[in-house]
Amino acid sequence: MLIVTVFTALYTIGCVFLLNYAVKNSYIKTSPKLLPICAAAALLLRIILAYICPGHSTDMSCFSAWADMLYRDGFSSFYASDAFTDYPPGYMYILRFVGFIKSLYSYTAGQESVIIKMPAMLCDIIMGMLIFRIAKNNLTCEKAGLISIFYLFNPAVIVDSAVWGQVDSVYLLPLVGALLLINGGKIIFAFIAFAVSVIFKPQALIFTPVFLFSAWEYIQNGADKKRSVITVLAGVLSAFAAAVILILPFGIKNTLLQYIDTLDSYSYATVNAFNLWGLLGMNWQELNSVTKIIGYAFIPLICIGAGFVYFKGEKSSRHFTTAAFLGFATYMLTIKMHERYAFCAIALMLFAFCVDGKRKSFITYILLTISQILNVAWVYFVYEKNPSAYYHSIYINIASALNILLLIYVCFMLTSTRASVLFLPKITAYKKENTAADSRCNRYDLLAILIITLVYSAVALFNLGDTKAPESGYLLKQGEQLDISFAGEYSMGEMRLYPQSVPVDKNNQLTVSFFDGNYNLTETKVLTDCEVFAWHLEPLEGICAKHIVITAQKDTYIGELSFFDTDLNMLTPQFSSAEELFDENTLVPQRETYLNSTYFDEIYHARTAYEFIHGLDVYEWTHPPLGKIFISLGIRLFGMNPFGWRIAGTVFGILMLPFIYLFSKKLFKKTWLSVVVTTAFAFDFMHFAQTRIATIDVYITFFVIAMYYFMYSYYSMSFYEHKLSKTLLPLLFSGICFGLGTACKWTGIYAGAGLCVIFFMTMHKRYKEYLYAKANPNDKGCSGITAVFGKNTVITLVFCVGAFVVIPVIIYALSYIPFVGCEGSGLMTIIKNQTDMFVYHSRTVLSSTHPYSSKWYEWIIMKRPIWYYSGTVTENLKEGISAFGNPLVWWLGIPAVIFVIYKAVIKKDSTAIFLTVGYLAQLIPWVFVDRVVFIYHYFPCVPFVVLCIGYCISIMEKHDKNVKYAAFLYAAAVVILFALFYPVLSGLPVNPQWVDKFLRWFSSWVLI
Repeated sequence: MLIVTVFTALYTIGCVFLLNYAVKNSYIKTSPKLLPICAAAALLLRIILAYICPGHSTDMSCFSAWADMLYRDGFSSFYASDAFTDYPPGYMYILRFVGFIKSLYSYTAGQESVIIKMPAMLCDIIMGMLIFRIAKNNLTCEKAGLISIFYLFNPAVIVDSAVWGQVDSVYLLPLVGALLLINGGKIIFAFIAFAVSVIFKPQALIFTPVFLFSAWEYIQNGADKKRSVITVLAGVLSAFAAAVILILPFGIKNTLLQYIDTLDSYSYATVNAFNLWGLLGMNWQELNSVTKIIGYAFIPLICIGAGFVYFKGEKSSRHFTTAAFLGFATYMLTIKMHERYAFCAIALMLFAFCVDGKRKSFITYILLTISQILNVAWVYFVYEKNPSAYYHSIYINIASALNILLLIYVCFMLTSTRASVLFLPKITAYKKENTAADSRCNRYDLLAILIITLVYSAVALFNLGDTKAPESGYLLKQGEQLDISFAGEYSMGEMRLYPQSVPVDKNNQLTVSFFDGNYNLTETKVLTDCEVFAWHLEPLEGICAKHIVITAQKDTYIGELSFFDTDLNMLTPQFSSAEELFDENTLVPQRETYLNSTYFDEIYHARTAYEFIHGLDVYEWTHPPLGKIFISLGIRLFGMNPFGWRIAGTVFGILMLPFIYLFSKKLFKKTWLSVVVTTAFAFDFMHFAQTRIATIDVYITFFVIAMYYFMYSYYSMSFYEHKLSKTLLPLLFSGICFGLGTACKWTGIYAGAGLCVIFFMTMHKRYKEYLYAKANPNDKGCSGITAVFGKNTVITLVFCVGAFVVIPVIIYALSYIPFVGCEGSGLMTIIKNQTDMFVYHSRTVLSSTHPYSSKWYEWIIMKRPIWYYSGTVTENLKEGISAFGNPLVWWLGIPAVIFVIYKAVIKKDSTAIFLTVGYLAQLIPWVFVDRVVFIYHYFPCVPFVVLCIGYCISIMEKHDKNVKYAAFLYAAAVVILFALFYPVLSGLPVNPQWVDKFLRWFSSWVLI
């Protein structure tokens, strides 16, 4: 498998290099006389591989047995026998000749493999020759020779025939002939050739729409419509007659029954195909009525799509492109597809390229080759040796998802006529447009922002948390005994406890003693694991008690307490020395969930926000206070309940969306692209999960977006062309956001380093403009630059000291007001806290470990999501909350970021430079961090990831306007994937088997 993958990679690189550089620049010359030598070499390579590789065991054993049966018993009894025969008659004619060859002499296993595979291998060579013949009519002989060689040595073609031993090349040959004939207007012969193809393999029926479209167009464009109709009917009847003639030796009835049985066989959603059904984990899954309806419903949609390709795409090659679309779309979307059913699309796209010479046709050919070879090679080399590999490999999910994206690409490339011819020089410059006004928001932008924000708000606020939690409580002081008595003696089933402010742990144990009616001690429980503002359910296992005494090791504030008998009926105390503990029993839940309790780091941050409000000792001091202050604002408004301590972060998460939209509009100046980018960010998994938990990462991410938004406003301005005060305003706002972000979390300093780089890059650009103006005083465009450069530079530098040093320091110090109010030691408290934080992060946590920690390079590929919460509803229903990225955002972001860095470093594109600095400023510092870190530390990078994706889309859209439709489909796919993963992001109860089967793409993903 590794060898095939490497060969495919080298083949792809060779195709791109030779066709884009070697031929265009005449670095290599090929002669048509060399083609037979190359064809002979290709055949020899196939023979060697056929001899070495035994082929697919099932297919090879069938072909061998059928060849012997046909030679021995003839055609008439073939389908009447009890043997397994699931192939139509066409290939049986060839197998009878194979049986004859086998009868001539004794042979080894390797020789038999070569004999059986030879027909398909010869068809490969014939197809290569045919490609040359068609290509030389539209391109030069040199280029036609290269294209032919590319097919002869195509790894997907070689593996299909010479390694696997399949016969797809055999039925493909008459199909291509039919398309060439119909492209030349020879309707009757085209229909006959198509019938022959169907007789070889029923999969050829997939291409029927091409011939229907052609027949309809032939009639519509004919000068004599009556004559045209007669010609089409003659073609249909001739095809029918040819089919009957080929079927007759086998018996018409037996053959028809064979076709019916073949179409009904393999009643599975998919058989090892990397398609939509493979992505959903339905390989070898029996079809039911629902999946059948969905699978067959795709067929008319595919036919409609084929109509668009035929009538809207490139005219010269539409027969081949439409057929290629039908082959690949059917493979990707419909049911009962095997891994090889997209094979035909490879040759069809290469023939399309031979006819139209379009870059898009050749690129599609390469992508289809990669898709098919990886599917077939994986099944042959991996799955056949270990069938369970299909169900446990992330490779399947990734490959299937990439194939979905490839289908989207194919749809829009084949319906576009705006692609450039491959051998013409690329466009290297574009006219500069006046788009200053395009970055401003119009009413459509405001409507888009409103709709996206409202939709996301509804999703984010749904089931955010309970709006009520115990508020009154009782302070159980150290050594105090809390007495509780019931009317009678009960068999205790469960105790439910809601600690406030101070957790019950190994340093603050809570001792619960149980006594019977005579005050005899029956049991003692010591509680050591009750978190603050979270319900703790302690099983009592039938302890018999009438009286209960609770003692605390330290002062402990308890919000609510309840006891249940073994039937889980709540028991009402007859006497208690603390009535406040039993006055909110309607809030006692059946079980602890994220809806009624703190989870993960909420036990630190929500608790500290509560302490700020009530002037208590500060528990969480390892980060600056501002993030906890924001959390406390929600608590002040809605109370100390899950909704109250989460609402502030969720609102900040919602407010990110207008900022991202405005940022995207300022960068790309396109409303539709801003919609796509904002939608992708809104429904990124990390954005959703991380803004619904009461931790501080949401706030730093928000202010990173804001500070870079304002810095880009400055970056895109010039103090030569704008009023100086106007350029200083975004610097001021950027500095304020930098101060607010750093007051939430020290990682704001990382973002500040990026701001510094961008600012001085901008000033360097101003300096170069000044030098140019000084050297070219007669250039009218430079008038005034030399006069204002010095003054404006000094003012800007001094202003930035205030905006990015003085103001942030003031904001940072002011954020400590609640902290100092709790600790009560003034300025020295602030200074001491900085020292304590530095020691904690640089030394204390170095030895710490965590089961869900991950390295910075693992964040990008999402190797290890962080598992926040898990709960059990029933045996078949569980809850879970995990934080990681949407694969369509984070994984697609990898090539997008690489491309942006390339454009920044090599092409010096200003937008790419800005995005590169912004992204790397958030990521690179983590490379040097040795302490335990988590995937949520990548959250501030995500806004730049989606903007990089938007940048790449904007570049593609300059070449093909139809890209925006693909972009909308991409955004829709992001939303669909979000909906698929929603249960494990939100804590929605779900069947764990469904999660393991469809959502757990990596073994390292613990989601529930």
